[in-house]
Amino acid sequence: ELEELDREQADLFCMRFMLGCTADETAALSGLSRATVDRRVRLARAWLFRRLRGEAPPDEISNV
Repeated sequence: ELEELDREQADLFCMRFMLGCTADETAALSGLSRATVDRRVRLARAWLFRRLRGEAPPDEISNV
C-alpha cells in the first residue's frame, strides 16, 4: 500500500530498514539530502505504524 501511495518513501524505507543502509548512504543513493531522507523515512514509519494498528486510512500518507 505504501508503495502505491508514495514509491519514493517506500524505497527510502526499504533502503534504511531492509537493506540496512545508513541515513547518509540512503541520501547518497537517492540523491536527496540527509534531512529529506530522515523526514520522509519518519513519515513512512509513522504511516506504517498507524496502518498496522488499523488507524491510518490507506490513501493518506502526508497527514500522519
